[in-house]
Amino acid sequence: MTAAKRLASCLVILTGLSVGCASADTYSHTEDHFGESQRTLKAQQIANPDAGNEVRPVRGMNSATARDVTATYHFRQAEQIETQDDGSLLDGIGQD
Repeated sequence: MTAAKRLASCLVILTGLSVGCASADTYSHTEDHFGESQRTLKAQQIANPDAGNEVRPVRGMNSATARDVTATYHFRQAEQIETQDDGSLLDGIGQD
């Protein structure tokens, strides 16, 4: 085989391979399940998906009761701080 025939056959093979690669499917399978785990975790955190359609009241406190409980808690905490001894933590240490 002469050098010209070898070169021509190499060019034909390379052209065929490059055409085959260029026409290959460019679809990426990594996008098939993109975001699926996030959607699954979000769906698992919803206790009742139809809760917005229900007319019955929600169990628990209403906003006025919750506000009153919170105000009472903070008021009692402030009273407790005021009634504590205002002395230093080191009072009485080292005194004989």
